[in-house]
Order: sequence, then C-alpha cells, then structure tokens
Amino acid sequence: MRLIVQKYGGTSVANPERIRNVAKRIVQTQGEDCRVVAIISAMAGVTDELIKLAQETSPDPDKREFDVLLATGERAACALIPRQWRKYSVVFPLFVSLQSPVIRLKLITSNISSTVWN
Repeated sequence: MRLIVQKYGGTSVANPERIRNVAKRIVQTQGEDCRVVAIISAMAGVTDELIKLAQETSPDPDKREFDVLLATGERAACALIPRQWRKYSVVFPLFVSLQSPVIRLKLITSNISSTVWN
C-alpha cells in the first residue's frame, strides 16, 4: 500500500466548496488503496490577517506566542475537512501538531530538501 502525502492550504481551502473538494480528493485517494496523510494549512488570507493583528498589538511578539496565534488558522481549516468525510461514511484520525504520530518527515524533491518537525 502506497503512502501519499497531500498538502492543502490557502486558496485550496478558501471557501466551503473548495473544502468539500479537498475532502473528496482525500477520500478518493484513500479509495485507491493508498494510505493518506493530509497536511492542512490555513485558509486563504487567514495567516496574513493573523500576522497583521500580531504586529498591531505588539511590534515584537514572543515567538512562542506568535506560533500559537498562527496555529489557530491551521486548526480552523483542519477542523472543517473531517466534517465533509462523514458524507462518504469515512472516518480518519485527526491530529494537530504535537498530537501527530509523525515525529520527523524528510521530503526530498529533486535538489530541494526540507525537514518538517512536529
């Protein structure tokens, strides 16, 4: 069984129709005899608005507090996707940041290498 990692955020989860499409794509991929890990980022414009809000309230926010603030955008989008899976009678486990069983995932695409930590 192949492992497929899908990442969605920004305009791909910008509104209810797009959120439904993302949920459908995840379910379809899982139906192709694949294990799916879906990474969901904030909806379009949300991160920019949170950054603006942080800068307006404190020009030099604490990095930890700033991270917590930005995570709220990701959590909101992440919570909307599973609601759509119920239409397909599918239930996947939902994890946010440190709840994830993935400790370290190293992605290598051609000459680009990056590490994602949870």
